[in-house]
Amino acid sequence: MAVLAFGDMAFDLVYRPDFPQFVNALQKAGGLDKWWIEFECKVKKESRDIEAVNILAMAAAYSPNLTAQPLPIDFPFDLDTCELKPEVWARWLECDPVQLADRYADNLKRLRHATNSICISARAFSSKNYRRWASHTNTKSSTTGT
Repeated sequence: MAVLAFGDMAFDLVYRPDFPQFVNALQKAGGLDKWWIEFECKVKKESRDIEAVNILAMAAAYSPNLTAQPLPIDFPFDLDTCELKPEVWARWLECDPVQLADRYADNLKRLRHATNSICISARAFSSKNYRRWASHTNTKSSTTGT
């Protein structure tokens, strides 16, 4: 069994579902500039704000463009229609571990020892946090009677 210690993979599954929500948030605010100002002024950020910032962060990481305005990034979708921009989306996919697995299969085979260590570390981390979660859940259940 292989366990990975990061979740940024299978970009079609982890990022694309957030694109429409991001576009809706921008349109509701009146554009990217206004959304950013509203975001900065909010004292308490909501989960939808964090999801939107995540898309900004991923665009900064996977499709930077120093000449783009108002931010130095290219979005992999149109900010009005949410239509995918294949040339920008391809840049993102160049960083997707799922897309890279076949290209680097030989290198991954050489990492067997490191992978085993990562798997053991991930299991230890998961186990420790599961015990905390289970303890918290059991404590909560016993105090609420549920």
